[in-house]
Amino acid sequence: MRRFTIQSNAAALMVVALAGCGSGGQSSSERVLPGQFVRPVSSETSAAAQVGSSTAPSGGASAGPTAAGAGASVATPAPRAMTAEAAREGVGRVRAEPGSPRTDAPARPAGELVLVDAKIGDVNNRAVYASGFLEPMEADLRAKAQELLGANAPNALQQWRQYAAEQIADALNRFIADEVFRAEGMASLKPDEKVGLRAYMERMRGDIVRAARGSEELAEERVAAMTGGQSLDEYLRRREQREIINFQLKRQIESKVQVPWRDIRLKYEQDYEKYNPVPTAYMRVIMAPGRDAERVAAIGESLSKGTPFDQVAASDRNAYRAKEAGLHAVPVEGGIASVEVFDPQVKGAAAVNEAARTLREGTYVGPIDFDGTQTWVYLERIEQTTRSLYDAQLAIENELFESRRKREIDRYIGKLQERASLTDTRDMMERLMQYAEERCYTPIAAGAKDP
Repeated sequence: MRRFTIQSNAAALMVVALAGCGSGGQSSSERVLPGQFVRPVSSETSAAAQVGSSTAPSGGASAGPTAAGAGASVATPAPRAMTAEAAREGVGRVRAEPGSPRTDAPARPAGELVLVDAKIGDVNNRAVYASGFLEPMEADLRAKAQELLGANAPNALQQWRQYAAEQIADALNRFIADEVFRAEGMASLKPDEKVGLRAYMERMRGDIVRAARGSEELAEERVAAMTGGQSLDEYLRRREQREIINFQLKRQIESKVQVPWRDIRLKYEQDYEKYNPVPTAYMRVIMAPGRDAERVAAIGESLSKGTPFDQVAASDRNAYRAKEAGLHAVPVEGGIASVEVFDPQVKGAAAVNEAARTLREGTYVGPIDFDGTQTWVYLERIEQTTRSLYDAQLAIENELFESRRKREIDRYIGKLQERASLTDTRDMMERLMQYAEERCYTPIAAGAKDP
């Protein structure tokens, strides 16, 4: 049991009126037990009296140790009023003695334990916390859990984990790359460049506030609505990081990436078919079961009256892709004279193909017996798109530049990560998955189980 001893000197004894005080010059001591701190106190008793009251033993005996003896029990009358000065002096003399405290009942949590946040690691000595990292994707992860559980998907948890792992891994890789890039860029800025960056960000902040009629609160609301909840400071911090990264990209990467003309020409020749694809014949096809003479006659009558072929092909009489108005596209590398509308191995396809090779744009043939149907074929147009080297050079240059830029960025970031201070990415990934599951999947699963 922890015991507390209060020692009062002669000055305190003169201030506090003690009943039966026999010797005013002697010091007095008293043992205070834990039970005394829960004793009911009447409303008339002052706070000072509760804290600093001294007591005398019964029978008017001396309060000194010679009267009570070491360890003797001492009767404690009701506390009396005392001055605040004496109370402060008495409290100042409280000292702790070793012992085991008495507890009436084991401690219990006030409610269910809730995961508030978790540190997932450090990137360049910057602590990274799960809540801030996962906040942009929490809604999506919860929606995915709701989708899987709502559909009673088999192995819903495993499917959700796979989806979450893909999203988190991609975001983590981008975060690490941005952070090491930002740190390297900030370290490489010259003093005058840092001053310029601060001035630029201050102007940006001023512009945002002025656009909100000079109101910081209105500016905060507009930024939150524009960014999905970011504060003005957070938005500016991320903009600053992006500016540093872009500056570093231009200085370290983009200025070194070159795309000479010979590479553009070689790429064009390698991808010639991409820029000069085989011509395509766009046809319309109508089919009707051969045994349905009435249906075949109705189609023939509509076409003979001049009804547009695509309208007839879109009617419910057509048994071939009526929803697409019978559209059928086939490559014609050698022109319409080489077209094969259907696979020659299919019964009757040779007759259809041969008839289609005589078509000109806007004409049709049929009906033709084809695999148990009566078939009509209409040639709508032949389309061929070609792009010369001159027309394609800009697109090719951009394509080569982006691929080389990405390769250089990956190489540069790899070098930065080798010398950066990073928590193992596998450890960070594991902690993020644990946090995400507890925050985004488990509550949805628990709700789904409730009746």
